[in-house]
Amino acid sequence: MKILKRKLSVSTLLILLVILSGCSTNPLAPDHNNTSVSTNPPVVTQRDSISVNGANPNSLLNGFAQKDSLQTVSFTDLNHGWLVIGHSIFRTEDRGLHWSKIANINADVHDMDFISLKLGWLATSDGLLNTQDDGITWDKNGMPHVTTANQVQFVDAEHGWVLVGDPASNLTLMGTKDGGKNWTRYEVPGLSVGFSAALSFISKEQGFVIVGSQPGAGRQGKTLFKTVDAGHHWQKISLQAIDSPDTGNGLPGSGYVSSISFVNNQVGFFSEARGFVLETTDGGCAWKTLGDYRDTPLKDLHFFDSKHGYAIYRNNLLMTQDGGTTWKQIYPGLWPTLFDLTHFFNSDDGVSAGSLVEPRAILGTSNQ
Repeated sequence: MKILKRKLSVSTLLILLVILSGCSTNPLAPDHNNTSVSTNPPVVTQRDSISVNGANPNSLLNGFAQKDSLQTVSFTDLNHGWLVIGHSIFRTEDRGLHWSKIANINADVHDMDFISLKLGWLATSDGLLNTQDDGITWDKNGMPHVTTANQVQFVDAEHGWVLVGDPASNLTLMGTKDGGKNWTRYEVPGLSVGFSAALSFISKEQGFVIVGSQPGAGRQGKTLFKTVDAGHHWQKISLQAIDSPDTGNGLPGSGYVSSISFVNNQVGFFSEARGFVLETTDGGCAWKTLGDYRDTPLKDLHFFDSKHGYAIYRNNLLMTQDGGTTWKQIYPGLWPTLFDLTHFFNSDDGVSAGSLVEPRAILGTSNQ
């Protein structure tokens, strides 16, 4: 490690002490030379603005092919949410009981994050897009040298992070402190050669990134990193090598990295493709299995708090109210049948009245 020739400030020493206090015995990753990049003002590109009242979801979905699957979802609270089907964006204001189609996107959408009823972001094959009018129109953010954005998360209107680049060859973490006008590249150990990754920030200083190594035969090595200084330093929290036996209380070697969602610096959730859904209550050191989803994975996992969250399962939008132990369907699947959503809701509160989803179970209702 390079020896600094200038005296360290008290604040710097405190940051280093907090990072070193993690559960891993691995040394702190070196302080990489993060590069700040200024961008030109965003280029405004008007998207199709469509407002369709969709009391019956079948009327919304007429004309969609099976390939137009549910891509990603984002909720700002339990009532207000957005989902992407194919290249179209839909919005709800009543927990999913009614949906309105509000826009079309001329790109493949990989991830979506709304931080208020007006302000949201899309990670797409055409880079990063943002909206300031509830998702009706979208502007292309001028992030330099970025053609593909994979995942996006903002913790407020100014501070956000984006995973960009091609998996297995050039994954990069970018961050902004001014709402996307300027971006900084952050060096997460092993990310640039990782085959997959997922991020979750809980504040403008604290966040987690999990990196997956080259997969094989249903297994993948996984490393969880944490930062407490907005991405300048990273500590290795948990490690599972692809060829090491699973310990039963750590990250599993089986399955592939899909989604990660921390609600505070202790409680977090992790979903795998061809694997499990897991929970940690000690900041990522130990993990408890909540369900086996090796047949069909939960993806796009997001939690508001330790109890309430949502995810996509078999083209269905699900919500949990018990920390991921059971799930309820709040949006019907496109395949194999289009459902009338009103059959799945309690008129009193809009909460799904369909049967609970257990691991390895087909979604359904107890009313024939």
